[in-house]
Amino acid sequence: MIEFLPISQGNCLAFRIKDSVSAEQEQHWIDELQAIIDECGKVRLLMILDDSAHWGVKAGVKDLKFAVTHANKLEKLAIVSSSSVMKWLVGVDSFFAKFMNIGEKHFSPEQQAEAWEWLQK
Repeated sequence: MIEFLPISQGNCLAFRIKDSVSAEQEQHWIDELQAIIDECGKVRLLMILDDSAHWGVKAGVKDLKFAVTHANKLEKLAIVSSSSVMKWLVGVDSFFAKFMNIGEKHFSPEQQAEAWEWLQK
């Protein structure tokens, strides 16, 4: 499930992802992002991943396709997660994101306010 959070404003968007994300939910999320990209040009995303968050293959493929085709529309990604694997993945991915001028950082759940502040700078 992908939940749009009310702290979102302008091109700074916040989402909470928990439990299973279906291909239909992923497509709805992509459509929302596309509308903001069409309006603002670029987006900054705060993604709060609950420990229960996971994607099916179809949703994961949709997500990957969107990320690859819209990388030039992403300014910053703040990933909030307690997972050490996710922290490692963000660390690796952020190295490559720099080459596309994308800021990407991992934050622990206790750092959620700091993540939102970083995203808005």
